[in-house]
Amino acid sequence: IFEAFEAHPGLSGLVELMMEEAELTDGLSVTRMVDAVRLLVDRFDQVRLIRSPQMLAHSIYRLGMLTEGSRLELVEPREEEGEAS
Repeated sequence: IFEAFEAHPGLSGLVELMMEEAELTDGLSVTRMVDAVRLLVDRFDQVRLIRSPQMLAHSIYRLGMLTEGSRLELVEPREEEGEAS
């Protein structure tokens, strides 16, 4: 993702990430994905994360990235099975 941004710095419009099969297994992978989402929000008019992993959705919410007027939208975040809350 980061290399694609460097190669195409002038992007805009809507971007959707289909995350159904994304597996974020630890805090570092979640942090790197949050950084990537921030870059997307900085470069695009609207960003939709579709079926994002629960850990990512929770981190984005906790960091205040879903405030009113935000260009970031979570669509049907996954609820991971078998994890304690």
